[in-house]
Amino acid sequence: MSKKATSKASKIGSKTSYDSDSGSRYSRDNTAGYISEKDLAELAETLSPEFRQMRNEEKEELKDLNNRFATYIERVRYLEQQNKLLDAQLRQITVKYDSNLPEIYVNELRRLRQITETLNNDKSLLEAELERLRSDVLDLRQEHNSAVGEREELERELRNLRENVDECTLTRVDLERKLLTLREELEFENMVHQEVVNELKAQLVTDHVRVQVDTHGPDMSELLRDIRSQYESAAKKNREEAEAWYNSKLNDLNNQVSRDANRLKESQSELTEYRNNLSSLTAQIEALRSNKDYLERQLADVEDRYRREITSYQEQISNMTNALDKTKTEMTERLHEYQELLAVKLALDFEINIHRKLLEGEESRLAHASDRDAHMSGPVSMRYSEDHDSRSRISSYLSRDY
Repeated sequence: MSKKATSKASKIGSKTSYDSDSGSRYSRDNTAGYISEKDLAELAETLSPEFRQMRNEEKEELKDLNNRFATYIERVRYLEQQNKLLDAQLRQITVKYDSNLPEIYVNELRRLRQITETLNNDKSLLEAELERLRSDVLDLRQEHNSAVGEREELERELRNLRENVDECTLTRVDLERKLLTLREELEFENMVHQEVVNELKAQLVTDHVRVQVDTHGPDMSELLRDIRSQYESAAKKNREEAEAWYNSKLNDLNNQVSRDANRLKESQSELTEYRNNLSSLTAQIEALRSNKDYLERQLADVEDRYRREITSYQEQISNMTNALDKTKTEMTERLHEYQELLAVKLALDFEINIHRKLLEGEESRLAHASDRDAHMSGPVSMRYSEDHDSRSRISSYLSRDY
């Protein structure tokens, strides 16, 4: 088999040559004669195993390259679509914010400053109102303490007046008891005086009878008249003295009772006045307490409202600041992404151009080889035509997409 192939190769060697660089490329020698189909068939039959293996390897390599190029082209298309989308978004953001961004920033900053000034003014007003309410509460507390002190003083005076009233009542009862005792003593003295007078009268009657019976004795009538006049004078004097003492004591007791009654009336009047003052002060204290509670509730409400408003405004400012920072961050990220995609696009364009030039060079070489092998037929010419068609399809696909 090898001798036959060697003889045939040497027989054809004057007409053809083998390209050792490609391993499977045959070209016609322009100075050689015509190669018949029989010679090609014999040569193909002779070199069939090695040639077919090489051609199969080349076909597999071309398929792998086709698949890789298809994947690469799909990736490039996807990246170009993303690039176009990002370009559109960037243009939209640029159109929306580029010309108006300083004005928007200045307006937003001005609005935030106005909000801050409004908050500061409201804070100043609320602090002034808070200070006024605190001053009112302090004044009310002082008035409340003063009213409580006056009430305690009035309560002490009321207790003293009650003690004085009790003393006056005891004094009046004591004087009434003394008056009753004096009246009883006066009645007893009158009764004793009456008994003495009756005894004297009885004695005078007895003496008169005895004088009348005893006519022979001295004249006792004059003596009896003297004695009677003495007794009567003494009785009258005693009665007058008793009546004068009784009247004096009675007048003293009446005066004392009258004075005590006046003092009692005055004490009762003062007690009533103090009670009225106490009721009025109690009502004032209750009113002051109610007013103080109302002011304290109002103060708490104002502080709570002020705290809520400050918190709300701070949240709004924080949200606006975060939104502004987020917008700036997004714009920066978009710009970075655009720059990265632009760099990737440039790299891809450069690589695609390189591959296109390589394919164009390969196509030129294959076209030149196909021109030289145009007269070759059989399996070898069919394989070369398949390779040429495959490369042509790749080149046309790439040229159509790019």
